[in-house]
Amino acid sequence: MSGGAAPAAPLVARAVAWRSAVPSVAALAGVMVLAVAVRLVRLADDPIWLDEAATLGIARMDWTTIFGPMAAAESSPPGFYALAKLWLGLWGESIVALRLLTVLAGVAVIVPVWLLGRAAGGQRVAWVAALLVALAATHVRFSQDGRVYTMLFLVTALAMLCAVSLVGWAQKDRRARLAAIGLGMSLAAGLWLHATAVFVVVGVNAFVLAGLSLRPEMLRRGLALLLLADLVALVLAAAPLGAMLRHVLTAQAYIDRWIEAPGLLDVVRVYGRTLVAPFLGPLSPWVLLMQLALLGVVAWHWWRTREPLVAAMAAMLAVVAVLVPAVSQFSPVFMDRTVLFLLLPLAVLLAKGVALLPGWPGLAVAAVLLASQAWGVVGWHLVEHRKERWDLVAAVLQERMKPGEKVILTESAFLEISLTAHLRALGAAVPGIYIVPPHSPLERLAAAELMVDRTLSVDEVCDVVAPPASVWLVFRDQPSIVDHDEGFTTRELVRAALRDLGGERLEHHLGVATELDRWHLESC
Repeated sequence: MSGGAAPAAPLVARAVAWRSAVPSVAALAGVMVLAVAVRLVRLADDPIWLDEAATLGIARMDWTTIFGPMAAAESSPPGFYALAKLWLGLWGESIVALRLLTVLAGVAVIVPVWLLGRAAGGQRVAWVAALLVALAATHVRFSQDGRVYTMLFLVTALAMLCAVSLVGWAQKDRRARLAAIGLGMSLAAGLWLHATAVFVVVGVNAFVLAGLSLRPEMLRRGLALLLLADLVALVLAAAPLGAMLRHVLTAQAYIDRWIEAPGLLDVVRVYGRTLVAPFLGPLSPWVLLMQLALLGVVAWHWWRTREPLVAAMAAMLAVVAVLVPAVSQFSPVFMDRTVLFLLLPLAVLLAKGVALLPGWPGLAVAAVLLASQAWGVVGWHLVEHRKERWDLVAAVLQERMKPGEKVILTESAFLEISLTAHLRALGAAVPGIYIVPPHSPLERLAAAELMVDRTLSVDEVCDVVAPPASVWLVFRDQPSIVDHDEGFTTRELVRAALRDLGGERLEHHLGVATELDRWHLESC
């Protein structure tokens, strides 16, 4: 009897373990369903703005162009465009399909966040952290944007999981090496997705160094493993890193010209609106005070226990929170999306603070904290947050454009995608759309790839208009600092050419970040 029972003991133990895990798996699936639900609300409502149109446009190009000329011209690496091309190839080219890709990334991250929370303080921390990210209004916002940011957030969470394993397993040869290689691969994936992943690399290195500093017996081996991870990342991401460096040295990143360096008050506002209390209005100061109090609880606990993971999360949060605005003084970035990944360590630390509170007080604070985040999601869905109203531009053209009139773009071939999609949504005929592209390498390449037979020089405008006739100029409302910068727009060049030809501006329509003119030419 005893001899036959022994082999069955491991099987029984596994069955018991699986059975005990079922409630957690079901509950985690419930959190993910909640995350899906809040990210699908109004998913198709926003017009296609320029960056989303660029993603759709680049995904149309062939693989050699995406990883060749486009990778050299575009300031963002080609990784996300390649993923979008694969995804849209499966589900069809539409803005909803593209946004579903980022929703998927925004929901998938709940699992590594839960695991990070469990590593930092057990199940209670895991559940609060997972719910905080599921209900974070800023994360919901970027999940509904067909751009790279929630994908980078997911990769950052995976890198942090590998970093936790590296710190915990530094003395275990095989596991530690696997954790280091996984960390390097995650960091490299981030660098293939977006240039701001450099901040992720710095933050995760700070995370590991802070964790190892409290484990002196692991420090030497841990540093060697961290070096291995960084070398793996450097080798695997050599191509996008080289392209980033060329953009910096040759000043090809035209977008930097009109982003102003943030002041101290700007930084405080971005952190408040992005990470602490997004879309909360008058509740923001109270939510901020509650979060500061929770972080104070965590700091007091760490002072007594010196927990390595708490120090690691705090180090990552502090280093990147200071580094991003400092770097922005010399090379400006969009801070709201750049610091999105800091929500990861912040959510875990806040969840840790909640878990340290006893019984009912802890539950009450958790309920208030989660309710405030849920209210932020409601605020996000209620607010008018459309970036560029190309739907209104399409409506004006449908109403005012006469048969045979043409449209000329002066900024980006990608805008044809937005304009065409919204005209078709209205059931309107799509007119002849042409472009006089700006002089930036990116826009020249985009026009050559997407509008090769409809790309004009200023001297060719009259041939397209074929007077006597009218023509519509469609463009974005650019910051004044680049109004006359031909790297951004040829609007003033085209206007000047029309004036020189005796043209008269008949109409001007100013929309939300969009403008359009109607000009009439009698002859050339």
